[in-house]
Amino acid sequence: MSGTPDTDALRSIIGQAVAGTGADCGWSSPVIPGKVTYAGAGESEIAAAVELGTKAQSGWAALPPMARQMAMMEWADRIEAEAEAIARLDTIDMGKPISVATQEAHIAAFILRFYASGIDKTGGLVAPSAPQALAVSMRRPYGIVGAIISWNYPAINTMMKVAPALAAGNAIVLKPSSQAPRSALHMAALALETSVPTGLVSVLSGSSAAGTLMCRHPGVAMLAFTGSTAVGKLIAGIAAEKLVPSIIEAGGKNPILVCDDVSDLEGLARDAIAECYANTGQLCVARSKIIIPRALARDLTDALVAAAEALGPGDARDAATQYGPLSSLHHARDVAAAVEAGSAQARLLRDGRSDDPLMLSMSLLAVEDAHSGLLRDEYFGPVLSIASYDRIEDGIAMANAGGYGLAATLWTTQIARANALSPQIVAGHIKVKAQPDLDAGTGMSLPIEPAGASGYGTEFGIAALDSYSRRQAVEYLGYGM
Repeated sequence: MSGTPDTDALRSIIGQAVAGTGADCGWSSPVIPGKVTYAGAGESEIAAAVELGTKAQSGWAALPPMARQMAMMEWADRIEAEAEAIARLDTIDMGKPISVATQEAHIAAFILRFYASGIDKTGGLVAPSAPQALAVSMRRPYGIVGAIISWNYPAINTMMKVAPALAAGNAIVLKPSSQAPRSALHMAALALETSVPTGLVSVLSGSSAAGTLMCRHPGVAMLAFTGSTAVGKLIAGIAAEKLVPSIIEAGGKNPILVCDDVSDLEGLARDAIAECYANTGQLCVARSKIIIPRALARDLTDALVAAAEALGPGDARDAATQYGPLSSLHHARDVAAAVEAGSAQARLLRDGRSDDPLMLSMSLLAVEDAHSGLLRDEYFGPVLSIASYDRIEDGIAMANAGGYGLAATLWTTQIARANALSPQIVAGHIKVKAQPDLDAGTGMSLPIEPAGASGYGTEFGIAALDSYSRRQAVEYLGYGM
């Protein structure tokens, strides 16, 4: 699989492919050798994107709902047709296995269709009023949405911002990670071949400097972010300075809390390792700590080690590979260093490091100290911390340690216990399981809002359209009298 890009392949899409005038940015791949340095988007490109987007947005918001739906559906069809090409870009950019990347390209098209289909299924409300009046509350677009996304799910993260923004009537300027920008750039180029208005979607290539400039531009009326908590705080700070709304999806130290009524330990262990090792652990909702009753500790720990032995990374270009390398040598070294540091304060049950620094399998650490950083810090890699509790109150405390609030899994066979414990776990999304290997199959239906250091603002579901629009009250007085 070839794919080392020249600088033309990394140009921003602002109505067309344009060369950057900003700070230099480096691109490299964990899959193939080579490095490219190119000029990222600068102030002139960002200004052009906002100007073009402003012109496109006014016409877009005025279109009938069906016209906007059809344009978004047409774009989704083009993405579907190009799914394999999009997948190859993500495989080369950040090491995502080609079979997984292909599926995610199709999911990107699905997300676009989901929000297109929601355009005519939302609306305002009519308030009780005097007979000579009509009082309504409507949703209005913000105008230009500025979005920044992370590198771990390039195609999906792109559409998780673009699709609801467009469905709510906005234009969007998107800055993907410099590590994995090309699927977003390619999808934006495909939009130019459809009836999506030119300039409605711009994608900026470049480093974090380009993202900061974009966020600070006075024409950007809303900010949307997916990435680390540290960067999320910076984005939220810019939004506060500008007094514009923002939604932030940041990090997570997501727990699996196991109750003592569970008996299928092998199934639970297999399920838990899969939840931690998804995307080779590079996932904001990866379940990276498991909290288990002390009575089950030995048997469940043995089962976790056995389940971890069954999985490992492979060549991302091979269609049979399910887990690829870590996204970059820099990130892989950080994760390996975390394993090394963790082994000094906990018992290393399984070392996932290998001779190839990019190829990490699951590392498992048995943690005795309930206040350990291993239960609080996010490593964004295949590292699972295992801790035991005597009282369920202590288990809840360890599950919530770290101040995040993104996702969690609760294992119990008793529905009454599930109902009692779920509200005590701080998480925007909780899976309550009595059996392994099950999925609710809800797709995009459930709206989710993180808590704590994981951010704020609703994504997923039709309710996400509220995040990308504001309420306007209109009172019509004296007509028809």
